[in-house]
Amino acid sequence: MNNICDTTDLMVHGHVPWLELPGSHVHAGGIAEARLYWGREMQPDGLLRRNNLTAHLLSPGGAWQDLTLSDGGPDCYILSFYVPEDGVYHVVAKHSGSFIMDSEGTYLPGTRSERPDACQSACFIQHAQVFVPVGHHLVSKLLPVGILLEIVPDLWQHWRVGDEIWLQVQYNGQPLPALDIDLVCKDGPGGNRQWQATADAEGRFGLLARETGRYLITARYHFQQEGGEFQGSLQIATTLSLMVLK
Repeated sequence: MNNICDTTDLMVHGHVPWLELPGSHVHAGGIAEARLYWGREMQPDGLLRRNNLTAHLLSPGGAWQDLTLSDGGPDCYILSFYVPEDGVYHVVAKHSGSFIMDSEGTYLPGTRSERPDACQSACFIQHAQVFVPVGHHLVSKLLPVGILLEIVPDLWQHWRVGDEIWLQVQYNGQPLPALDIDLVCKDGPGGNRQWQATADAEGRFGLLARETGRYLITARYHFQQEGGEFQGSLQIATTLSLMVLK
């Protein structure tokens, strides 16, 4: 990670990974690309270490493949992959880490089993999702892929200004009600804009695409876990990015 500012440990202060596409679509037979960033509110802030970081691709036919992270400069990794057919491809990256807090209030890598004198302990599990459209005029029903905390759109299409996008947040395959969702729009005519939505009793929430730009949806869920291999706070976060065109 030469010439990269390593800010991995800022996950304890809310940093998350997210994926962005360089363009709105790709043609079958070509090479698609997604870029993995690290920071908050779509503002890159250094980059996370490669250890405990993986990426996978789900093809339209349902086949999974591992993806390789390549250097993309000081603030992103590049994920490149061949797309043989039209359809919607699903890229998922996963990052995890464990931290304890010592008696002086300093966060350090490790678990309570490794440091039984720790004042607090936390395990972080983070996913980043993006859908890659290959071809034109696509409309696709999307199914959950089974990650721990997942944001599932009702369907995928080339979203336009004025569209109302409905999504569901799920934990362990079940709807997660009443969760606060963070939303950001950047690169739009109104500049960067942030707001919140709250999932209903079925874990569903709506996003009205008021302007063009890149949107990032972030769901966070945490609870105290006792017993088993890990004891402490389990901090789970998932991001989903999408693009809205004119």
